[in-house]
Amino acid sequence: MGLFGAQKIVLNLERYDYKPGDTIKGTVTLQLKKPINARRLEVGLIGRKIQQQSGIRVGMSSSPYKSGYQKTTEYRTIYDFRIPLGVEQEYLAGLFPFKIKIPTTILQGEVLPEGGVAADVNVPKALGGVPSRIEWMIVARLDVPLKLDVSASQKIALS
Repeated sequence: MGLFGAQKIVLNLERYDYKPGDTIKGTVTLQLKKPINARRLEVGLIGRKIQQQSGIRVGMSSSPYKSGYQKTTEYRTIYDFRIPLGVEQEYLAGLFPFKIKIPTTILQGEVLPEGGVAADVNVPKALGGVPSRIEWMIVARLDVPLKLDVSASQKIALS
């Protein structure tokens, strides 16, 4: 959605649960208020490692009310594969179908030449007992130069 109105990009998927080797099928629908010149329209599969760390000391006071421990969350992209749906042109409205083939090795922690590195996917949860998980999502983005991009995302299950 745009900052001051209903600039819309809608991401629809056939389903939301996938396995390595499956093909993600869906559509990106643009519903803009006025024509926008954009560099490209793209869709992609993103994997983010989410780690929560607790026990980070905050403050130096001897009082338990002024210092303590704070939980932090770290996000790191481990897989980023994007495909163009449209080139540099003026966009207003339209329906753009897409297909993304999930590599069969995506959960095996190998280097993936077609889209990125998934080396952290099979890292054990315990790096000093720090819990982590992988979040997978499909993203659609209209790349608008010198303005806010119009984008949408949808989480998926990949197992």
